[in-house]
Amino acid sequence: MNPFGSVTASLLVVNLVDAWLYGSLLAAVAVSLTLVFGLGRVVNFAIGAFYALGAYVAYSFRGMVGYWPAVAFAVVCVAGFAGVVERIAIRPLRGRTEINTLLATFGLAILLDGLMQVVWGTATRTMSSPIGGTVPVDGQRMSVFIFVAAALATAVSAGIWALLRWTGAGTVLRGASQNSSMAELLGVNTRAMMTGLFAASAGIAALIGGFAGPIFSVRPGMDVDFLIDAFLAVVIGGLGSVRGAIVGAYLVALADNLSLTFMTGDVATAVSFVVVIVILLARPSGIFREGRVIT
Repeated sequence: MNPFGSVTASLLVVNLVDAWLYGSLLAAVAVSLTLVFGLGRVVNFAIGAFYALGAYVAYSFRGMVGYWPAVAFAVVCVAGFAGVVERIAIRPLRGRTEINTLLATFGLAILLDGLMQVVWGTATRTMSSPIGGTVPVDGQRMSVFIFVAAALATAVSAGIWALLRWTGAGTVLRGASQNSSMAELLGVNTRAMMTGLFAASAGIAALIGGFAGPIFSVRPGMDVDFLIDAFLAVVIGGLGSVRGAIVGAYLVALADNLSLTFMTGDVATAVSFVVVIVILLARPSGIFREGRVIT
């Protein structure tokens, strides 16, 4: 029996829209991951935990201050916490091989996951949409908030790419990443810069977590799937390439969405990884050939 026999133009349109919406959220997290790795030389395995923590904090405070202030509060709290973590646990490991920061952030992710379950329990929690209404998408109704969240996430990704590419601050960041000693001689406080970079990355992840709460619900383990997809996006986009991470996120979202629609879960996961492998074989340094080669 042909599994694609029931494919219609309407179904493909809905899947493409879904992939764009999810890809927009994923791209922002992938960009935050790329910032820390490409500029800060830190493999931040805790980015998924920061994403989930942002969702939980926004969930907890939305009833007191409203949804949007709660998301802003989550961003500030998670970014501040991440800055402290960088000073205590990450800074002493700078200059060593990247496996050290990977293990440190992996341990942090496990710790945060456990703490979140202690504080908020293991039940799935739902958040009502802060923006009412739906829009028709080829015969189906989709929440207006999903489009707003995707647009805001896209603006974040585009803003970071533009900042790094066309501003003086971006030039300083890229220069400090390539030669921190020279940057120090020129008066750049690279330690404070890298702390701020790590905190900003966590804040971006928390922002997307706050957006994801009303869309996907807030639950234990919500960080895992997003973390895997974000790493896949970064890898196929090219390690250290912001625009590659953005495009990679949309490719991963499209592969995930289409494969899950027409195949079973396990097969769909396998197909997504096959897509990544094919892209890596064709472009080992990323889509735009500007990332590090995976060896």
